[in-house]
Amino acid sequence: MAFEKFEGMKIKHMPKVSIRANGNIGFSSGAVDKFDLRNSTYCRLYMDRDAYKIGFEFTNTEEENVTAKVFSRQMDCFIRAKAFLEHYSINYSETKVFMAKRDTSTGYIVIDLKNPLYTRGEKKKKGKGGDAI
Repeated sequence: MAFEKFEGMKIKHMPKVSIRANGNIGFSSGAVDKFDLRNSTYCRLYMDRDAYKIGFEFTNTEEENVTAKVFSRQMDCFIRAKAFLEHYSINYSETKVFMAKRDTSTGYIVIDLKNPLYTRGEKKKKGKGGDAI
């Protein structure tokens, strides 16, 4: 058996979106980097009721009663979305984390509400560890 050198230590984390128990929707540093969200100031939200997915469209144009302000932090960002979550009866009583993907037909960043990666408090899905030699 030959050793293989791992060269992925500086690769960013997965692009994740969390629906938080306080009604905010957060975008991980991986999502901010992958989808180039650092300079966006507003976000439009879309709901696909049939597929039970949320679409996010980031912009720098404010639209009254349409866009949510993007609050950027050092590594990640979030929007306040309680009104959206309540309008579509999306349960946010506990924080759930989802994998984010870019929809090629709309350009939206999309999460599938039927398939959370995990709920805060649950163990995260991890890769398999190995036994000692």
